[in-house]
Amino acid sequence: MRLLALDTSTLTASVAAHDTVTGIVIERQQRVTVHSDVLLELVSAMLAELGWEPRSLDAVACGAGPGSFTGLRIGLATAKGLAFAVGAKLVMVSSLAAMAARGDGRLVAALDAHKSEVYAGLFEVVDGRPTLIGTERIFSPSALSAELAAWIATGPVRFVGDALARYPELGAGTLIDSDDDGTPHAADVARLAMVRLSAGESDALDSARPAYLRASEAELLKAMRATMKAMPQSLAEPTRLDALRAEHASLEARLRALDGHLTLTTDEQAERVRLKKAKLQLKDDIAKLERP
Repeated sequence: MRLLALDTSTLTASVAAHDTVTGIVIERQQRVTVHSDVLLELVSAMLAELGWEPRSLDAVACGAGPGSFTGLRIGLATAKGLAFAVGAKLVMVSSLAAMAARGDGRLVAALDAHKSEVYAGLFEVVDGRPTLIGTERIFSPSALSAELAAWIATGPVRFVGDALARYPELGAGTLIDSDDDGTPHAADVARLAMVRLSAGESDALDSARPAYLRASEAELLKAMRATMKAMPQSLAEPTRLDALRAEHASLEARLRALDGHLTLTTDEQAERVRLKKAKLQLKDDIAKLERP
């Protein structure tokens, strides 16, 4: 079986190929600004290096996230397009599980989610196969620290993921691999995808979705407006005004936090633009309700 795997959940584009007949497993990674600039080039270069025709692929695996909204969309669109074009199976694999698969024993995999939050999952790993304990969630650093403290109290816990670079306090009491690069690897996505395929599992092209774990700014604003619209007019206006003011203050705080960074990632730059647009729209909405 020939399988191609991708992971685009962070600013490292990772592509791997796995051939179960020859035993070949190769991987290529590249730091990116925008995944769409390099992902297809990495895929094409890898297929050419192996002498594989795209139609020879039996499956395409994709890191499902959580992670960068833009990166996940680009990765899954590429995986779906390739799988559809060549008639290959699509297999989704948690990006946190892929990181956990590099370790053994009890392990936390955590990625920086920005906005003073982290994506994390707790895993038990045996022979490179991670089992999720509970659910993958989005945490504040303090909440994850509390969760880890309770887990560490019952035995050693290993930490992997780039959240540690942003929040070093998360590593307190954990075992840390000095050579961990903090990002999911497509080779591990490929290995876990093979486990799923061996169990007869794959994902439907029309329904496969990334694991975002949180709503985008646009979705949050849309939900708030829908709630306000459903209220009786006598309650809606004062309630809506308070809600809009609170949301405006929240957006301002997020913008100040981003402006405090010396450098911004591509996702953070895009988020800053979205926040500014949302803030202007909220300002207009507030002004309309404040008019006598």
